[in-house]
Amino acid sequence: METLGTALVAFAALFAGLAAGSGLLAAGRPWLAAPARHALHAATLLLAAAVLGLAHAFLGHDVTLRYVVEHSDRATPLGYLLAGVWAGQDGSLLLWAALVAAALSVFVEARGRVGGEPGEAGRATALAALLVLAFAAIALLHSNPFRPMLRSHPVDGLGLNGLLRNPLMVVHPPVLFAGFAAVLAPAVLAARALVRGERDVAWVVAARPWALAGWGLLGLGNVLGMLWSYEELGWGGYWGWDPVENASLLPWLASTAYLHTATTAERRGALLRTAALLAFSTAILPVLGTYLTRSGIVASQHAFAETPAADAFLLLVTALSASAAGLLAWRWRRWGRGAPRIATVASREAGAMLTALLLVAMLLAVAAATLAPLLGRWFLGGPIQVQAEGYVRFMGPLALVLLLLTAVCPTLAYRRTSGRRFVSAIGVPAAAALAAVLLQLAVGSRVGLGPTEGGRLHGYPVLVLPLAVFVVVSVVLDVVRALRARVREAGEPWPVAARWLVAAGRRRLGGQVAHLGAALMLAGFAGASYQQTGQGMLQPAVATGDAAPATLVVGGYRLTYLGARDAATDEYEETQAVVRVDEPDGAAYLALPSLRRYRSGMVRETAEVAIRAGMVEDLYVEVRQFRGPGAAPAAFVRAHVNPLTFFIWTGALLLLAGTLLGLWPMRTGTGGTTVARRRSGAAYVAFAVGLAAVAALWKGAAPAALAATGAVLLAALWEGGRAAWGWAAPAPTPDEGAKGSDEAALGTGDPDGAGGAAGGARDDDTAVDRLLGRWEEP
Repeated sequence: METLGTALVAFAALFAGLAAGSGLLAAGRPWLAAPARHALHAATLLLAAAVLGLAHAFLGHDVTLRYVVEHSDRATPLGYLLAGVWAGQDGSLLLWAALVAAALSVFVEARGRVGGEPGEAGRATALAALLVLAFAAIALLHSNPFRPMLRSHPVDGLGLNGLLRNPLMVVHPPVLFAGFAAVLAPAVLAARALVRGERDVAWVVAARPWALAGWGLLGLGNVLGMLWSYEELGWGGYWGWDPVENASLLPWLASTAYLHTATTAERRGALLRTAALLAFSTAILPVLGTYLTRSGIVASQHAFAETPAADAFLLLVTALSASAAGLLAWRWRRWGRGAPRIATVASREAGAMLTALLLVAMLLAVAAATLAPLLGRWFLGGPIQVQAEGYVRFMGPLALVLLLLTAVCPTLAYRRTSGRRFVSAIGVPAAAALAAVLLQLAVGSRVGLGPTEGGRLHGYPVLVLPLAVFVVVSVVLDVVRALRARVREAGEPWPVAARWLVAAGRRRLGGQVAHLGAALMLAGFAGASYQQTGQGMLQPAVATGDAAPATLVVGGYRLTYLGARDAATDEYEETQAVVRVDEPDGAAYLALPSLRRYRSGMVRETAEVAIRAGMVEDLYVEVRQFRGPGAAPAAFVRAHVNPLTFFIWTGALLLLAGTLLGLWPMRTGTGGTTVARRRSGAAYVAFAVGLAAVAALWKGAAPAALAATGAVLLAALWEGGRAAWGWAAPAPTPDEGAKGSDEAALGTGDPDGAGGAAGGARDDDTAVDRLLGRWEEP
């Protein structure tokens, strides 16, 4: 496998180079455009074969490969054997390279089917192939997972790191890498548009499904990482502002800013240069984050060891940044000439610009804090370490301003919003927010969510909860107004009007659902201010025989340590603390936190926590130490009461649901086509429900919900790929179109899923917005 795997990666780099060269020459030799595209597909297939070959080596316990020895042994279960492919830096880079090639190959093929000049298609292929060549070369020269084992080693292998033995390890890295790959397509389209020099929104329209898919995958990857941290690290939290966590957050912030500006650019032609800048930033930031976490310049408990690949990634970041800056500087004035201006602050364009600026400010603040040790050494003579509390101190106020913009901006119209209309739109949500403030002041302390504690004001929770209520009420009223208008004008029943709204206003509805999810997540983060923690060395009741054994009381919960019990499998040995939990309402249950000792791996001992999830708060119980001989040792138990955590996971699901609504392709069809589409949808739903059931039995409700959402997201990507590759059902005939649905009348059959054609495009939201009486066209 050593020779075959290395050869596959080498030939992939060779074919990517051929694709780049042929694509560049296609401007003068149009017949080279197709061979360039085929060479890129060949590179993709070779990298995919290399990943499959590495997986085969893990499944076959090929101990001749150093990478297999370091990340598996014969006792490793099947799922973790597959996860071993991306458990280390070499395999993860190979997987990233393969996903980059796959995404760009699909992108190039889709653009080729759209048509256009061979020279333009060749340039797009060349840009994509150069990116694939860079990743394949790094994997081959600096992080080759097919290197042989040259020294003695355990016959069965060293085993997988204990902290990585979590089911989320199987899905979290691939989803995140898929997001990193998807956001490259908008950057390629922006670069091609800058090279051409034509100022139009065609590239924004074409980039929309890729940008939205990348944003959804990056969001899902971050949420899966939060869940993994919450379950595995045993510290009671879900985000520690670690450099590796920040490295995946930065491109998501940039992608969010891009989506806001791209919508305005597509609709009004404004902010086009800003959209291009953010598209480049979103594509470059994952590479920068990879350099930071693999170079050793910042300390992280998740970072890989320092590797020669870090220098290659630094070179790639430099090349990409210089190329992007050069293209923007070259066309900056030309793209700005004749661009629509923002007429007034009270407009949707101004709101999008302010939102993007705020997100960029958050991005720069997190990046500066992450790089603080390096910046301190450069400018202050010594490293500076920003703790988690420091991040919260500046990110909290920025998050409040972001939530305020989320509440206000959707109520604005394009170009100009009259004061009367603005007041009418925000009247009811503002009243609901005021009621939320009064409610928190009146009864918040009774439920543990009071505005003050020890005479100190909880600034973030006091402000974020009413703002979240404002957003929720605003979204609900938006949907109700649309449905009421449809019922009144079309005379349809409410269920039929709801189906029409989902079909015809999918983009707007998806955005509103995403805003709702963001509001719930930001409200859920307020729960960290109310976290309660208790800990102590507890004596087992069975050992003392005391009528009142040592207990721990935290947040109204009474924890009684009853003793310990041992368990063992072929993979690990485990000592569980049996803890009786008496809840405030009188109910009781047994929590079983444990210390697990794996038989192999670099990190062998892990703390397995017991989490009792609820809608208001979670009880999080962990055991950190057993002390004393015999079958009933004393145990050091720590418990956390984490309020509002449910809203974080619910908000994350709504963010992903909004992505699905915006991403799912809008097609028209009749007869058998409609039946086939319904059957396809039913199959996706059945798959998602089945996956959720398995996850629920295995890990609980929150992972089940995320698994189902991820399955539907992948189904949406699949459907989008079918539409892009021309596998979708044919469009209706003119006669059918004349009789067509409201969806067809609104122009939602756009093959790009972007709501209209380039350069002036129909907007599939327009009819819905007119019904809402808010977006008046001149």
